[in-house]
Amino acid sequence: MLVLNDFGYETVNQYGDRPVDKRHATLHDLDRLLDAGAPVHAFGVQAHLLADRFADRFHGGDYRRFLTEVAGRGLKVVITELDVLDDGLPRRPLAFDRRLRPKPACSAMSDRLALAPQRPPLWDSPRGATSTAQPALLGEAAKRRPVRSR
Repeated sequence: MLVLNDFGYETVNQYGDRPVDKRHATLHDLDRLLDAGAPVHAFGVQAHLLADRFADRFHGGDYRRFLTEVAGRGLKVVITELDVLDDGLPRRPLAFDRRLRPKPACSAMSDRLALAPQRPPLWDSPRGATSTAQPALLGEAAKRRPVRSR
């Protein structure tokens, strides 16, 4: 399976790069590759998320539309990385922060290997793949069977 894998589609990054521009350019590049007969089978998302003001920066509807457009070109969509930069967040979690900790969306997710964690781990150990966070992140795609290479 050949995967076009890239990052920068979720929020404006620390350098001011806008995801809407990146999404547009990527769709254009995918169209060119597919029209030329390139054997692209999937699109990989490296989700490097900035936690500081994430709710103000991330527009879920726009993100879902982009991923739907990618899938509409006959490509599988895979999340190849998912990490959160917690710079700018309080060093100590607030009381509500502890209550709202989501379960991981995949069975191997853990933050114990973080190089320099600013906050206590959100997940103390890897847990099972069932999660309330998964549908929130992936929308309808979370209800489908996982992509398996042949």
